[in-house]
Formats: sequence, C-alpha cells, structure tokens
Amino acid sequence: MLMGKYTVIYAEKYDVAVSVAAALGGIEIGQGKKAGPGEVESLSSAIAEIYKKKGYFTVTGKGSPSIEGRAFKITWGSGHFGELMNAKDYDPAYKDWSRMPMPFLRDKYEIQLRPSHNQKQFSIVKTLFTDDLTEEIYSMTDYEREGELIFQYTYKLTNSNRPCRRIKMTESTESKIIEAVGRPISWEENQPRILAAQARAIADAVVGWNVTAYETQKNKSAAGKTEVRKYGRVKTPVLYAIYEREKRIEEFKPKSVWQAKAEICNEDGECFIVERKDEPFSEKEECEEYIKNLQNTMYLAVYRKKEILEYAPPPYDTTTLLKEADIKGIPPKEAMYALEKLYLPTGGKAGYITYPRTDSSFLTEDKKGAEFLRRFKGVMEILYFAALIKYGDAHSRYFDNKKVEAHDAIILTGVKPPSELPANEKKIFTMIAKRMIALTYPPAKLLKAKAGYIAGKEAFVASGTNVIEKGYQEIFPKEYSPAPPEGKEGDKYKVLKAWAHEIKAKPPTRFTNASLLEWMQSCWTQMEGETEEALKRSKGIGRPSTRAAIIEALKKDGYVAVKGRSFYITDVGKRIIDALEKESTLKSPVLTAEWEQRLDDIEQCTSKKNAMVMTAKFISDVEQRVKAWVSAH
Repeated sequence: MLMGKYTVIYAEKYDVAVSVAAALGGIEIGQGKKAGPGEVESLSSAIAEIYKKKGYFTVTGKGSPSIEGRAFKITWGSGHFGELMNAKDYDPAYKDWSRMPMPFLRDKYEIQLRPSHNQKQFSIVKTLFTDDLTEEIYSMTDYEREGELIFQYTYKLTNSNRPCRRIKMTESTESKIIEAVGRPISWEENQPRILAAQARAIADAVVGWNVTAYETQKNKSAAGKTEVRKYGRVKTPVLYAIYEREKRIEEFKPKSVWQAKAEICNEDGECFIVERKDEPFSEKEECEEYIKNLQNTMYLAVYRKKEILEYAPPPYDTTTLLKEADIKGIPPKEAMYALEKLYLPTGGKAGYITYPRTDSSFLTEDKKGAEFLRRFKGVMEILYFAALIKYGDAHSRYFDNKKVEAHDAIILTGVKPPSELPANEKKIFTMIAKRMIALTYPPAKLLKAKAGYIAGKEAFVASGTNVIEKGYQEIFPKEYSPAPPEGKEGDKYKVLKAWAHEIKAKPPTRFTNASLLEWMQSCWTQMEGETEEALKRSKGIGRPSTRAAIIEALKKDGYVAVKGRSFYITDVGKRIIDALEKESTLKSPVLTAEWEQRLDDIEQCTSKKNAMVMTAKFISDVEQRVKAWVSAH
C-alpha cells in the first residue's frame, strides 16, 4: 500500500465501529495506551469522549496477514442518512396530494439527505469518502437489503468515486471481525443485493405514493377534513388478515356436537378412554340413545404401533424466536431490541449471539464439530447451563449450506454474558442457549400406538404416545396422551361407563403478536396451487428484519388496538380495508409474495448485467400495476 493511503470502513452505527476498531488494532486513548476488545467496556466513556466528536477511529491492522500493517479509518452512520425523495420534494405543490398527477411515477427515482440526519457526522463521512488518501471503502452495514440501502444512499450522497468492497459480519467477536475484514466481498459480486434493495424501496414508494394519496383524497369529507389512509405492500395484507379474522369472529354462531366416549378395562385392570370412530352426533339426544344401546363388552380388532425418533427443534430463525418470546411475555419490538443488544452490546463489547436477523433455521457446515462445541465456552461456567451440557456435537441434520442464504440460524458465539444482563436479554439468551444445547442431545424415542375396538357392530378407537427415551426432551419436556395398553386381536374389554361428550365449536381466535408473526411467515399454508407455491418460495410475506416493525406500524397508525394480548381492528382500520372493497390485489399476500420472490431472484443472480435487466423489468411491472390500478379507479 502507498504511504499515507488508507481504507475507510463504514459501520452502520457507533457501537459497531468501536467493536471493529478494537478488534483490528486497538483504540488509542492517549499516553500510548490502547483499548482492545477486552477493555472497551471499562473505557467506554473515555473512548466516546474522544471519538464521538472526531467521528472516526484510525487503526493499524494486526491479527491476520491480510490486514497486518494496513491503515484503516473506521467511521459510522446514524441510521439512514439518505432516503428516496417524496412527491413534495420533486415539486412543493405536491404537498397537496390533490395536485399530484396520478399515477405519480418517475423516469428516475432520486435520493436526498433525510431532513433529520446528523449533519456533522455526515460531513465527516463525506470527507473520508472523498479524501484523496482514501484508497477504497468497505461497507460494513448489516448484511441484508436494508443495510445495502443505508450504505448505497450514503455513498451516492457523498459523490464519492472510490472503489468499494463489502464486509459480511455475522458475529461481533474479535476473531470473526478480523476474519471478515480480511476477506471482503467484491463490489461486483455484491451488486445484485444492492439492486434488489433499491428495487424494493422503489416498489414500496410507488405503491405508497399512489394508493395512499388517491384513497386519502377520495375519502376527503365535505368539510375538507382529511383522514390519511396509509397503504403498504406488506402492511395492507396483514391488516386485511386481521380484518377478515374479525369478521369471522363476529359471524360465528356457537354450536355443539356430541361424541360417544367410553371407559374400558382389560383383564389386567388397565383402564383407558375410547371414542366412537364415526363422526359426532349433531344432537345430544341422538348420542344418548346410541349409548343406551351400546353393549357392555368390547373386543380388540386391531392394534398398530410404531417407534419413531423425534429430533430437537432446529436453532432459531428470527420469526420463530420472536413468536416464542411473545408467548413468554416479551413483545416483538422489545424482543428485537434485546436480540440486537445481545448481538452488539453497548460500548462495542464482543457479542454473545450471532447475527439476529435471519430466515434460516440451519447452520453452515463449517460450524460442525469443534467449531460448534467452542461456542459453549461462554456458558460452561454458568451452573444452570453447565448442568445441561452432557453430549458432544450436534446431529448433521442441522447443518446444510444449501439452506443458508445470507445468514445462519441464531446461535451462541462463545462469549460469556455478564450475570447482570437486563431481564429480557437474559430470557432470550437462555432461549437461544437451551435450543442450541438441545441440538447435541439424542432424539427422543417415542412409541405411537393406535387401536380399534368393536362392540357388536360399533367401532371405537384410541390412540396415544409413550416416551421410551427422553433424549432432547430432558431440556424441552412434552406431554402426551398415553398409548392404549398393547393387546392382541380378540382381547376382551369391559365397558365401565359411557357418556355423551360435548364438543363445542370455538370461534376463531384473535391474533396475538405471536400468531400474527406465524401468519406472516406461513400464510402459504392457507392457499392452494400457484398461490401457495409463490408464498412458500418467498417464505411468507415481510422479512425477519421487518415483521415486528410492520406490526408496530399498524398499532402506531391506529389501525389496530391491542387489549391484553389480542388484536382488534379499529374503525379506522376497517375503513382502510373497506375502501379496497373491489381491489383484491392490494389486500392479498399473493402480490407481495410474488414481488418478494422476484427480489430474491435479483439478489441471488450471479451476473450484474442480468440483475440490472431483472431490476428494470421488476420496477416497470410495478409501475404498470399501479397504472392499471389508477385507471380502474
């Protein structure tokens, strides 16, 4: 490298920059002292006092041949410096939506600095990005579409022409930071991800500008009062799901059916419950009359049993973790905050978990064996966890490179957390640690049995499960209805009693945070044909990093209210959906799933040229869809 030249690393936030600077070479704090990864916590105030004003760290790389002796300047952003221009930014007259041309589309979608951006920090970043001594720039924002957008907008707004490369950081530990910086991804290889991020932002803006503006103006009251009606590519289908659930609850009519059940005993005195094989009776009297005529002896007609192995659930993806956290009393917004703090603790300390925004529940194959077991180091000294660690490596079923896209499932890094973790962080760390430890346990061995019995011409059945070996269920116990006692064909059973069992039809349950996250992730299970396939390929609607935020936006906009843990649609929310009475496309998850799949296809493209063609076609199709919608209205 030429004398005086350096590489700029751009982190998404200050704490990331601290972690990176401490790992790569240490942070100068005066009098010849440096703060490495182990000192940043105790020296966090001194570091902040010096460097938050300066706006960047200067370090000389060490710890790996690929960075040894290299000069780095590590700076950071403050969320999004840039954004797409809004309609009013193209023409102030468009602040009044009634004066906007419809459809409102652009030949080129421009970006601008956010009005609320940190001007001082942006000025520092711009100086570094355009400095003649800057040899190249490494983007170290979150390795996902939103992170790509944050860097791309910042880079464009600085008017820099320096070459760039991409850093993929999945763990904020010293060794993983050094490894990531030493193996940057070429900018050419990263272009499809950037294009997918830009295309998504434009699609969301085009839908928002046109549908929101049109529907808001259409429903302006005679007195000129305006109720802003916000529509979104993902938000509107989620609101519609809540709306439809509300309608089904309102239309529900209580009804009961009746099933004949009996308690029977074998000759060894083992008693258990059986029930009639056929469909329940619609009237109680019918069922009671049936029971009156039931013989007092039954015979075993068939007994089928099967031993199965049930493996521990896989490590967490983000949505599954948020669902389970909500059930444990931590709402998605709070759970996501706790996850981020566990990944990147305040002050730039090494993180305790891997990257927390992922839709994968698998691990890459390089994490097998010693690398997997190394990650228990941080919990081996914690008595609770140490008592659970009994076995060796995890089963190979949890490792599959083909099922990991950008990020692995969420697991431990091997860094020991402090004992005084905040309550939510402690709960979520425990969830992740227990799930990871369970992967090392043998599968549970279960006996599943189903038996058929006859009483004259009437058929009854019983089924259940017995646990032969607990395996991973030592950590996650499960309860089962016991299997009926084993027997052979013709065995005789005495009927002790029989009764009419009422089965009450239940209304649909209201959505909770957990069930709404589940719906967003697996709404494809409620569809058929090509629709089901599209939703399945796109893994539902929304992304792990956005689903919790979408739910929060619905609450903030006043479209849903939460009572206890249950979601209720508000009158405003109903009006939002009622306005789309004849418009099925915007309400359905199908459109957003199709778009997500096309964005995934762009992101996974191996050719920048092909990705650019696919991006242009995607944006054009979105614009044509909006044009058709405006024309129809």
